Amino acid sequence: MNILKRTSQLFLILVLIVGNLLTVSPAVSQAAGTVVVNNTDSYMIGRDPLTLYQLDGNNPTSVKASVQVKGINTNLVNGVAVNDQENTVYATTTASGEPVLYKINATSGQAERVGVLGGGASNAVVHNGKYIHSYASGGEYFLGTYDLATGQKTSKKIVGYDIGSGVGGDLVVDKDGYLWFASNGSGAIAQMNPDTAEVIRVIPIKNADGKMIDGGVRGISFLPNGQMLLQSGLNESIGHSTLFTLDAKTLSTTYMGTAGNSLSYDLASRVKPEFDPYPPELESEKSVVLQKKAEGNTDEKHPEVGDTLLYTIKAKNTVQYGIVKNLIISDNLPSSLTYVPGSLKVDGASVTDAKDQDKGDYTNGTVTGQIGDVKNTGWHTVTFEAKVGKGQAGKDIQNTANVKGENTPPDKPTTNIEIYPRDPKLESEKSAVLQKKADGNTDEKHPEVGDTLLYTIQARNAVEDSVIEDLVISDKLPQGLSYVPNSLQIDGNPVTDTKDQDNGDMTDGTVTGTFGEVKDATWHTVTFEVTVDKGQAGKDIQNTANVTGGNTPPDEPTTNVEIYPREPKLTSEKTAVLQKKADGNTDEKHPEVGDTLLYTIKTKNTIEDSLVENLVISDELPEGLAYVPNSLEVDGQAVTDEQDQDNGDVTNRTVSGQFGDIKDTDWHTVTFEVTVEKGQSGQDIQNTASVTGNNTPPDDPTTKTEIYPRDPKLESEKSAVLQKKAEGNTDEEHPEVGDTLLYTIKTKNTIEDSLIKDLVISDQLPKGLKYVTGSLQIDGESVSDVKDDDSGDYTDGKVTGSFGDVKDTDWHTVTFEVTVEKGQAGQDIHNTASVTGENTPPDDPTTNTKIYPRDPKLSSEKSASIQKKAEGNTDKKTPQVGDTLLYTIKTKNLEEDSIVDNLVISDELPAGLQYVEGSLKVDGQTVTDAKDDDNGDYTKGTVTGQFGQIKDTDWHTVTFEAKIAKGQADKTIQNTAKVTGDNTPPDEPTTETKIDPRDPKLKSDKTSEISQKAKGNTNEKQVQVGDTLLYTIKTKNSVEDSIIKDLVIADKLPEGLEYVEGSLKVDGQAVTDAKDDDNGDYTKGTVTGQFGDIQDTKWHTVTFEAKVAKEYEGQTIQNIAVVNGENVDDPDKPENSTTVEPPHVPEVPANPDQPSEPQKDTPGHHLPNTATAMYNLLLAGFALVLIGAALIVWNRRKRNG
Repeated sequence: MNILKRTSQLFLILVLIVGNLLTVSPAVSQAAGTVVVNNTDSYMIGRDPLTLYQLDGNNPTSVKASVQVKGINTNLVNGVAVNDQENTVYATTTASGEPVLYKINATSGQAERVGVLGGGASNAVVHNGKYIHSYASGGEYFLGTYDLATGQKTSKKIVGYDIGSGVGGDLVVDKDGYLWFASNGSGAIAQMNPDTAEVIRVIPIKNADGKMIDGGVRGISFLPNGQMLLQSGLNESIGHSTLFTLDAKTLSTTYMGTAGNSLSYDLASRVKPEFDPYPPELESEKSVVLQKKAEGNTDEKHPEVGDTLLYTIKAKNTVQYGIVKNLIISDNLPSSLTYVPGSLKVDGASVTDAKDQDKGDYTNGTVTGQIGDVKNTGWHTVTFEAKVGKGQAGKDIQNTANVKGENTPPDKPTTNIEIYPRDPKLESEKSAVLQKKADGNTDEKHPEVGDTLLYTIQARNAVEDSVIEDLVISDKLPQGLSYVPNSLQIDGNPVTDTKDQDNGDMTDGTVTGTFGEVKDATWHTVTFEVTVDKGQAGKDIQNTANVTGGNTPPDEPTTNVEIYPREPKLTSEKTAVLQKKADGNTDEKHPEVGDTLLYTIKTKNTIEDSLVENLVISDELPEGLAYVPNSLEVDGQAVTDEQDQDNGDVTNRTVSGQFGDIKDTDWHTVTFEVTVEKGQSGQDIQNTASVTGNNTPPDDPTTKTEIYPRDPKLESEKSAVLQKKAEGNTDEEHPEVGDTLLYTIKTKNTIEDSLIKDLVISDQLPKGLKYVTGSLQIDGESVSDVKDDDSGDYTDGKVTGSFGDVKDTDWHTVTFEVTVEKGQAGQDIHNTASVTGENTPPDDPTTNTKIYPRDPKLSSEKSASIQKKAEGNTDKKTPQVGDTLLYTIKTKNLEEDSIVDNLVISDELPAGLQYVEGSLKVDGQTVTDAKDDDNGDYTKGTVTGQFGQIKDTDWHTVTFEAKIAKGQADKTIQNTAKVTGDNTPPDEPTTETKIDPRDPKLKSDKTSEISQKAKGNTNEKQVQVGDTLLYTIKTKNSVEDSIIKDLVIADKLPEGLEYVEGSLKVDGQAVTDAKDDDNGDYTKGTVTGQFGDIQDTKWHTVTFEAKVAKEYEGQTIQNIAVVNGENVDDPDKPENSTTVEPPHVPEVPANPDQPSEPQKDTPGHHLPNTATAMYNLLLAGFALVLIGAALIVWNRRKRNG
């Protein structure tokens, strides 16, 4: 009893414990608190069920809050990312077969669908309003974006990364906007540019505590302390996520612990720290070399003033895996250097000096090269050229550059270069001026014998920043000059003539000045006086000095002094001007025959203080000129034509003027008038005078006068005649396409005694005309078509005839043939020629030729194709009732260069077609069905397209759609269109469309009923042996507008049935049992009914009677008929089962059968289903408790009793 009691007590306790476990402890624990996206914490989503966890950013293994995610029909998501601004988390699932992005309210956990991504999202982050995700496709990795505002998607292939390492370890963004991800194998992290999808660097990592990252990196986020949080897990069986931290400085991972109740696949946070595992270190250098020597500089080894230097500044990052952000190399040039424009190169590539899109500029004296982010450890260079400025000779130029990056201390490489002196270059001059006139000399402007001259010899160094060693100026006086004692001055300071302590002397006829070492570039002078010796009159005295230096080639400045008096020299001119126009001459600018010309001949002595003895000007008049009596003037004074006491005459056609001795340098003139004689039109009259003196060479001034014709006036005409008909053209009176035309262009000068210079007739053929080769004639003479020695050519579509200078007034002609080209039918060809001469306004004769059309001829076609199948129609190649047909009627004019007037295509739809509203198109353009301003309509059953006047030979089309009406199955629809034009016979294209029936579908049924009870059988409701049954087999086609070909119903009677002769009926009509002309028979145990082709959807029946044979009581007779047709793929097999009841036996009550299937629920309130294992345990436990309690009570009563 005690054992039973104790057992019941223990069992009750066990039941209570199990109940508490089942009702109190859930499968997944959730932290208290509300999930809120902030700028510190990290977030992940667990599964079974989906749960969003908020991990403490300062202690990531601590779950601050969690919430169950609702609205995503899956238990696994990936691509977790947090919004930078909103309290939302994004995640992606491919449960539906495509990557769907969801936005999850962090507090409520409610998710809503955002859109479908361009690829999967195994890793993701939100940055700048975009959901950035990476995914694999076709063995390659891609970086995709989804704009959260617009839904716009982009995708770029990830480059610069070995995809075998995997990119499954999530995405995060650092402070600079770069992406970071971890390889799946957890052996490295990588940095990527989000704009280009280029992986910038891959950095190996290690573990610091020996704790391996099982399963690889699955998620990463940034922590507020700048470290990277890594999340992993071998597989889902571990039931949590394992967390590690990665320090940027040590690149080592440290195990943190676990979080959550299931394995998560991503981490996310808003934290974007400065994350640079390998801070860069700069190394830079600067050098300078001599690039180019300045003109005159000869020291090839050393730079001098003016030389061009090449500066090279280079820098590199010495830390592997490190990145220098925004590397800039700049150099503010010192004042001693001048930048050479256009010489700047950055990393070897030339850049402009302006601040623009390239990587360099020269601005405000500073050379700058923008290198950008440097990801390697190679050298990056800036080179430029600079010239050494003036004043730098002998100096050192120190130049310091500035190399800096945003994440590294600056470096200042410097270089020093020594500038050498330049080779000096002497520049010398020598001059002589009249210092003093000798007694009796009166020419104040020119030196004469006995006059005193002041010589000045000056020299300087023309090269700044150079030195002349031991400069000396000396002058050995030539014959004809005598030194004036004590006149010597050196640099403006008087010196003695003897060699002593001063800087000059006059020794042995040589004047000398010494200057020592000269460092400047100023002039240094030696001056002295001389007198002109006797015997030098009319001579030139040349005096050459010598300028020397210890380190420069000598210079020899010289001067020439003319000693007066001098020999004379004549210069002469001759002109002719139009003095007076003859009657009838109108060209005011040009001389013509009969006009009066004024000739002027003038001369002068160009040498001052010289004398021309017996100056004479004479002019023998050439042929074509007639002297005008008494028109002669000499130096402006009229003289007679005779040889007398005055200074001029005209003798034997020679005009002469006498001037005697001439001492001045003034002009002296002879003028006279002449008239132009006949026959000089178009000629040049050259007239040469003679100017002579006894002591000077003669001069022959000449002039040429062009004599013009009278102004010509052109008169021109142009005509075109039909020269030859083309084959097939019959209009003899009018030109047609292909015909040959003869063009004649003629012109003449209507002004007698005038000249047309270089007369040219040209004709640029207009479009539509083709020149007939070899047809060109000029003034009736055939010429070749090429530009050669004859007077005509045909070049670049232009006919040209050249006539030269034309002096007559006859007609001059150009004729040629052309053919009319295609496309000109009905057109007017306007052809304008050009008639030109150099001295006459152009004339533009024109002609217009009307080209007549040819008779048009229509060719038309009509076709019909299936546009759309009706619902249920499956034959895509054959039209059926209900299908939509596309009718195309097209026509074209077969005759090029003819016109169809008022072309119209119309089609009256035949019975069986129903026009589809709004389907009409004319020449491919949709038109309305109504009669309005467009080119088509559908009115009273007729489709019409109007095309107007047609000049081309293109196809013109009318298309429309029509549905096949009911009742057209197995018929042919003939549709004939009508194509008309006002000037062409009509055309009637037709098409026939055979309408196939739709695929039929049989619906059949078979029934039996008791037709007659056998004798002794009294149960009218049950079939018994000997009863006669009436079988009815019926079938119909359930698809309208389809045909069942040769429909047959057959029924092979099964055992147990005996056919009743003569009972067969087909569609209610009695037929014989024999095979004959009626529609049914009973042969070899098979009842058959033939119906032929069936086009309706009515029931068709076969009925017959059969008796139930003996020995079939208690059995079921199954009777299957076969319904078939020639075009029925699957015959119908209606069946009927008849159970033959045994003789009547009184029934004995029995237990009701249990239902074989579960009963369906019925409406109303249901009692709870308590048949669970736990519920049974509780009941058992409760029973034992009661039993134990009863036993205890009973035992106590027994003891007390």
